[in-house]
Amino acid sequence: LRYGDIPGGTPPRGWGRAWVGNGQVLPFSPFLLPFLFHPSPFTYTLQWVLLALACLLGARWFFREAGLDETPALLGALLWTFNPFTSASMIMSSSWAYWAFPAAAAATLRALNTGSLAAWCAASAGLSLTALSGQPETAWMLASLVPVLFLFAGRLGIGRARAWAGLLLCGLLALLLSAAQWGPVLSTLGHASSYKTEGLEQATALGHPIAAFFDPTGPVFLQPLLWAGALLAFARRPLRWEACAAAAGLLLLLAHSVPALAGALPFRLLRLGGLIPPLHASELAVLPLTVLAVLGLSFLLSEGAERPSRAWRMGALLLWT
Repeated sequence: LRYGDIPGGTPPRGWGRAWVGNGQVLPFSPFLLPFLFHPSPFTYTLQWVLLALACLLGARWFFREAGLDETPALLGALLWTFNPFTSASMIMSSSWAYWAFPAAAAATLRALNTGSLAAWCAASAGLSLTALSGQPETAWMLASLVPVLFLFAGRLGIGRARAWAGLLLCGLLALLLSAAQWGPVLSTLGHASSYKTEGLEQATALGHPIAAFFDPTGPVFLQPLLWAGALLAFARRPLRWEACAAAAGLLLLLAHSVPALAGALPFRLLRLGGLIPPLHASELAVLPLTVLAVLGLSFLLSEGAERPSRAWRMGALLLWT
């Protein structure tokens, strides 16, 4: 630092390992390329703009792939991208993984609807982008939602054998494409201690209480609009399989965030032993609830209604949000 150079390792952080072994540094994120080529406060902040834009486009693609009209898809993209979690944690790498994930979710939905090999490859590319662009623990939690989609869609449309082959190919390719990021991180954790691996008590202490989901001043607040939309999603008939998958994902994340359940076998497996504290699950609960809400509210913004009416309804929904 005295000679104007940046060290290749971080002695006080990351156990002295090179930056590639620190899960918070993300040297392979494509959104950080402007900063790597021209370091400045502006180019570092630019990654947030690029991530938010990627999230908007990916989320719109997801809802269009789910069969929604343009107006509810746009509402869904806005609700997915901007919420209390991303607003409070924009400078944290956990929100960067969240913003990078929609493309993977949209490609997975297309693969499940069509059985396309290209769509499964696109889903693996989206998952690797999520892993390279954000906190590894959050990326793992988001990736766990892909099998949830698969379990609810596998009995529809495409054959089971082909669906399983696509899912396995997607996971394997995603691991290979993102190995440069997670490999050194796991190597570092394998022989070093972390506050995240000091036992269940320490891990649960990092989480949010259940009351935080209903606290408007907190980062994991789940807005009344989302709960109302979720109820509408289950009131509609026929019930969409995407709504069932989103509800299952919501229950998984909410249960994972409860300290009393964090040590139970399925959640302990999802937490990779003790590496992923319940904190990350509670932060991500807004995602499946948002999907549920948009599916429920979509009929209010149907393209069949008159344009002024749709505009007023969307404006009222956004203002309520």
